[in-house]
Amino acid sequence: MIADESPPQPSNAWKSLIGVGVFILVYLLTSSLDHKQRAVAATFAAAVVLWITEAIPLAMTALLSTVALVVTGALKSKQAFGAYGDQIILLFVGSFILAKAMEDSGLDRRLALWLLSKPWATRTASSTLLAVGSIACFISLFVSNTATTVMLLPIGVTLLKSFGKLQRGSPMGNSFLLMLTWGSSIAVGTIIGTAPG
Repeated sequence: MIADESPPQPSNAWKSLIGVGVFILVYLLTSSLDHKQRAVAATFAAAVVLWITEAIPLAMTALLSTVALVVTGALKSKQAFGAYGDQIILLFVGSFILAKAMEDSGLDRRLALWLLSKPWATRTASSTLLAVGSIACFISLFVSNTATTVMLLPIGVTLLKSFGKLQRGSPMGNSFLLMLTWGSSIAVGTIIGTAPG
């Protein structure tokens, strides 16, 4: 039996204590600011430490930092927790749910394969790029552009592999990546496809 040579990792309790220590340290170092500014700075620093060390789950860190802003008096509870119920956040959550459903059902791949099975879509590299951009633009009408790009990236990589153009710095590879992002960003026909103001 081979002994484990890796150094012992600090427990999550110690990592959490580091976050508390950073909160206190930043609060003390920012004595020239007023109380609310000091509390926000200390909460932000502690949240960064907890995110980096992963002492607690990331979602818990986000909620805990919001609670800390309320407890320290930096923000009122309505102001602190109001952002969680903002209609733009709910809109993006809904679009990510749609993106996940499209990914699980394979609808995104079916759409891509249907379009790329057409002779006009694969005649030249430019027509293939235009076809990929059209797919991204169409899906982005119903799903946020971030989710669309993430969803179509594996398809773009697969296409580049099949063309033998997956090398780093390949002009076709760069063009594919840019077309995915641009195609999903120009769709402005629906509320989801329009960037929030």
